[in-house]
Amino acid sequence: MLLDKTPTDGTNTEKKAANNIGLAGFEVIDAIKQKVGTDASCADIVAFAARDAADILSGGKIFYTLPGGRKDGVVSSAAAADANLPHPNFDFDQLKDNFDATSRGRSFTVEELVVLSGAHSIVVAHLSSYQDRLGGPDSTPIDSDYQAALNKTTPLALLKSGQNPTVPNNARDGSDAFQKDAAYDPVAMGVNPKRGVLDNSYYHNNLVNKVLFKSDWVLRTDGFAASKLDEYKNNPAEWNSDFAAAMAKLSSLPAQGNKLEIRKNCRVPNQY
Repeated sequence: MLLDKTPTDGTNTEKKAANNIGLAGFEVIDAIKQKVGTDASCADIVAFAARDAADILSGGKIFYTLPGGRKDGVVSSAAAADANLPHPNFDFDQLKDNFDATSRGRSFTVEELVVLSGAHSIVVAHLSSYQDRLGGPDSTPIDSDYQAALNKTTPLALLKSGQNPTVPNNARDGSDAFQKDAAYDPVAMGVNPKRGVLDNSYYHNNLVNKVLFKSDWVLRTDGFAASKLDEYKNNPAEWNSDFAAAMAKLSSLPAQGNKLEIRKNCRVPNQY
């Protein structure tokens, strides 16, 4: 996901995949690479940065150890990324199949799917990723106040004018005005009112239909997944622990392709 160009796909790399619309922070990886030098792979840098971000954003409640030694791939395709990454419009079976795609080198359980979805307690999403939730015959169930607040803040007309604004994934992280419009009171919800915290607030939100994506809501349509939503809502320490374990497993996935290296520059293969 770090490459700007490759010999096989030119500049049409994963960064340009529609499903990667929210990727950012590449300059941070570049800065770390300059500090640690050529002995550290870009894959290791990303894995350790994710670990440290989870630690910091959770206030030290989520931490896991990782080995080093990853190698960097030299192939990066926007088309392949869009074919392999889960989409916010997926239904439950599509999500389940995507996370358990052993043919693609991964095998995550339904429990791990629910666990990793909890990362939606932070960061932001583009309007194009949740436009289907703002009304119409195909809209999946969503709290009416939350939907109205979204329509007020990011009306669908913006997409027609070429704009694609963002809102926080978590209603808790919206402005005071947004929270009022969405009838969202974090204290009454029983969640930490501090904005930008990686925690189990996602599960509180999901169970009252105040989540952004269809792929969030559909977790409620499977009996086992729904039971895990309720479990993690009521057991924040359990979610912290399970999220750490799932992230460690995610970080262990190998780079794709037969040719691997340790890149000198995270944005291009060494042959450049």
